[in-house]
Amino acid sequence: IEDKEVYRFNPNIENPKEEVYIELSEDANYFDFDENDNMYLGDRDGVCVVTPEKTETYTGYHEDIAIKQVRVFDGYVYVNSNKTIYKNQILDNSGSLGESQVVVDLESTSKYKSADIGSFDIDVNGMIILCLKNVPDNSIFVLENDGSITPYYKLKIMPSSVDQVVYGRSRYVYLNRGITLSGVTTTDLVKVYKMGMQYTGAPYWGRE
Repeated sequence: IEDKEVYRFNPNIENPKEEVYIELSEDANYFDFDENDNMYLGDRDGVCVVTPEKTETYTGYHEDIAIKQVRVFDGYVYVNSNKTIYKNQILDNSGSLGESQVVVDLESTSKYKSADIGSFDIDVNGMIILCLKNVPDNSIFVLENDGSITPYYKLKIMPSSVDQVVYGRSRYVYLNRGITLSGVTTTDLVKVYKMGMQYTGAPYWGRE
């Protein structure tokens, strides 16, 4: 994505070339697909749905936040701001969304009010892994079933500063340390770590 344009290319051919998939009416920076090939995009103008026929619809949800990430899981679209993760149920094959529900709000916690959500991802069972910023000594946390937030490892065996957490297609999670290190001359600080998990990540649907 670049501003209002979504590009695509075929990585399976020699010398692939970008082509514009769709030009949106508003800016978007984050997106994901559902199993019906609908694309859900977000930024500062709320959540937009683009169908496989390239029909663009702004849902009216989350227009009051700066969306930092979009993730689809088990019939819901998840988005987050700096402090809160929301989800909206996907109501039909064309990507219509139900009312917003709060998944977690850091402002309502006693321990993590000053933290920000850098990113999150979801495993195949629905467990949410949080990458939190501004927390001393820890970056990766788990959102428990009872709504509490706990460090993934209490011992200091993981990098204390991580910007992004992303599941691969198997049981590995990748931890990106480098988004906030632009301009840093010590290049070895910019690293991607690979961490084995008990379960695989939630599926990425994508399009052909």
